[in-house]
Amino acid sequence: MTRPAFLDLSPPPGYVAGIGRGATGFSTRGGNKNKAIPKRLQEAQAGATSQQDTDKEQDKEDIEAEQVFAIIDSKRNGRNRVESKSKEETVINQFTDLKRTLKQVTEDEWLNIPEASDMTRRNKRNRLQEQLHRKTYAAPDTLLSKKVDLTTLTEEREKVLSKQLDVNFFNKNINNDNNDINSNGIVNDTEKYLNQLESIDNSTNVTQSEEIKKMRTIFQSYRKTMPKEPQGWIASARLEEKANKFPVAKKIINEGCQECPRSDSVWLENIRIHRNVIFKCKTLVATGIKFVPSSQKLWEKAIELESEDINKIRVIRKALTELPTVEIFWKLAVMYEKDKMECIRIIKKALEFLPQSLDLWKALVNMQSYDDAKTSLELMNTKLPNNLDVWIIQVQLEENNNDKPSSSNKIGNIFIDGFKKLEEIDSTFDYSQYITKAIDLENEQDSSFTIELFISSLFEFTTIDGNQLITLIRFIENLNDCLTKVLCLRELLIIKPTRYSLWKSLQSTCVNISNIPELYKTYDIILFNEKTGYSALKETPTLALLYAKDIWKYSSSPDKAIALIDQALSIIRTSSDVWFAKLKILCQLKRVDEVRKLFGEMFEMFDKENVKGKERLYIKYVSFLRYEGKFEVAVDFIKSKCMLEYPTFYKFYLQIGQIYENDFGRFKESIFWYSKGEQTFPQNSNFPISLSNVYIHGLKNIAKGRSILEMALAKSPQNETLYQSLIQLEKSQQNMDQVNLLIERALKVLPQHPVIWSEKLKSLSGRKSSTKKVIFKDALTKTKNNYLVLLQIAISFYEDGQYKVAEKWLQRAIKGNPQYGDSWIWLARTHQQLGIDLTDIYHKVNLYEPKYGSSWLQITKATATQYSTPNEVVSSSLL
Repeated sequence: MTRPAFLDLSPPPGYVAGIGRGATGFSTRGGNKNKAIPKRLQEAQAGATSQQDTDKEQDKEDIEAEQVFAIIDSKRNGRNRVESKSKEETVINQFTDLKRTLKQVTEDEWLNIPEASDMTRRNKRNRLQEQLHRKTYAAPDTLLSKKVDLTTLTEEREKVLSKQLDVNFFNKNINNDNNDINSNGIVNDTEKYLNQLESIDNSTNVTQSEEIKKMRTIFQSYRKTMPKEPQGWIASARLEEKANKFPVAKKIINEGCQECPRSDSVWLENIRIHRNVIFKCKTLVATGIKFVPSSQKLWEKAIELESEDINKIRVIRKALTELPTVEIFWKLAVMYEKDKMECIRIIKKALEFLPQSLDLWKALVNMQSYDDAKTSLELMNTKLPNNLDVWIIQVQLEENNNDKPSSSNKIGNIFIDGFKKLEEIDSTFDYSQYITKAIDLENEQDSSFTIELFISSLFEFTTIDGNQLITLIRFIENLNDCLTKVLCLRELLIIKPTRYSLWKSLQSTCVNISNIPELYKTYDIILFNEKTGYSALKETPTLALLYAKDIWKYSSSPDKAIALIDQALSIIRTSSDVWFAKLKILCQLKRVDEVRKLFGEMFEMFDKENVKGKERLYIKYVSFLRYEGKFEVAVDFIKSKCMLEYPTFYKFYLQIGQIYENDFGRFKESIFWYSKGEQTFPQNSNFPISLSNVYIHGLKNIAKGRSILEMALAKSPQNETLYQSLIQLEKSQQNMDQVNLLIERALKVLPQHPVIWSEKLKSLSGRKSSTKKVIFKDALTKTKNNYLVLLQIAISFYEDGQYKVAEKWLQRAIKGNPQYGDSWIWLARTHQQLGIDLTDIYHKVNLYEPKYGSSWLQITKATATQYSTPNEVVSSSLL
């Protein structure tokens, strides 16, 4: 703590220490000064007085005066003591009363006693003053050595800086030719402020703003300093306008027009402020044009202020007289002219002043006849050489006036020659730039033929290297769905016909823009192109299947799909995939006679040409015989032909075992063939599972079935399907403890396998939701959100009656694998419970054609329903 300054000062004359504790100090009054002096000091004072009396003789009058004053003082002192005593007693009594009433004050009232505030703001002023004196400033040592007053220096510098900022606010970056942007492209500070003024909310009390008052002073100073600068007048007028002082704003802007009559921005601002008075605006714009006849903005405003077309035309013509090189006025003149021939004459006159205007040339060509337009195009080529838009206009002219096939042969090389010229001018040829140009052309007008010719020429005129092609593919795949994207994908597929992702993108784009014919056209161009020797079809026969599938899917015409496959078979006779595709379509159509005839053709072709995949043909033929009910014929065919030609093909053993089990009900023969298959193919888990099912469901020998599965599992301890079958067996026997032990045993061996986790989730039926939630989370984490786990979670919610939640999980499962049919079946069941139409599911299930799932295969592998369409499978699962 700092030592108080008064401790180091000398006491005043006559000061006696301890006067507050009963000592008597000095008195300024006359009279007997020894009255209140202690005895120890009276002798010293008496000695001093006697010494003075000997030196100086007192007058009588002085003595009498002192006596009078002494009497007066004694009376006054006595009275004051009485008054002071009465006042002290009164104050004590008042405080006594207050102390008694303190008992009635509650705790809340005591806590809510307001704090004393600084009503005079004296403390605040002192604090601010103290902070001001505490400021530190960076300065060189030279200033410190000269003992410069830094506070004064800084204050003076701040004054100079504020004045400079006020000047720079208006003068920085001002361009005499452009009031908006200076030569360096920096927006003018004044314009920024004007924009800020426009954004001020009128509901606020602008007039009371300190900022407005400050800016008003600055603008006033600026107008006086630089009266010929228009921005100061505009800013001042807008400021007053925002402050709701409209007369002042109008007065200021009128003065600005007088001071800066050669600035069109001032006149435009004056017109804007008087916008509610049309006559006044017309007067102002006319006056402004007299001073600034070359202002395009004033002429445009004059045209805008006229309401009648005849008056607009009159103003437009005056504007063209003053500004014949402004394109917008010529376009307005054409727009308001109703006579076509007069429009053509106006455009020709405009082109004398603006020969480089593409819009005027295009308007002229569109208005003229075919022959006159061709003449104009020749002149246009000379005025605008190597211009892509000129070639586009030329092709559009031919498209609109000629048949497309003839015009295609006639003008097919226009774009190719043009692209070659552009490539010579600029070696860095950017395909994406021209594709974007085609998209803009598509958005402007319907010129499908021109766009198609443009895109085909773009890809045809030169060869695209590998790296450039990859970049181009990515660019095209990321485009929005449109006709241009379809055409670009077609050209890419001509280059890369085996790239399936491009076909998929083409398919989805055509569906989204509802232009399926372009998809079929692409197939025809690529697959059935005689000029290329059908190279794409021969290299990838499955594309023909994709084409047939799309025809059946989007056109609902199986006959066209069959005709397409016949066309493909005429070119590639030895493609087993194409043969099987035709067989599938005929089987789903239930055309039994045609299927029987097709099998005969296929046997003959496969034997004659030694076509691969003959075992597949035998499998499908056996399934067809079972569908017809010819079980004995099917067994004889397997024994006499299939097993002899393909003794190592396991499916024949499964088929003959299934015939004896399901069709004949002869379980011993079935066990014989399953056991023989298990001996021949010991690593194949299908045989022990099938053998176990015969004992369990056919012979009701649960122990034997369990033993078979346990023995198979001992040989293949990591086979998830064996674990699944054994778990399902114990679950059917209600051995839940054994089920849980098997699940935990399987998870130790296969901790991340979704089949085991799905079985664990199935065993949670009847558990609390909190328990389910924990296990759901573990299953999703371990299996990385596998579609089997997602499906089982959805089934759990479905069984609990939470159909909305189940639907969301089913959508996730389908997204994970749309080929898994059980997800579609459960989604259809959920929609049925929610009362949602199943049309969308039927459409999508036909689109994806699922192939997997226990419930799905149970229908599609059954003898009677093996040729069901996806729609029929879903419908039958709902019964």
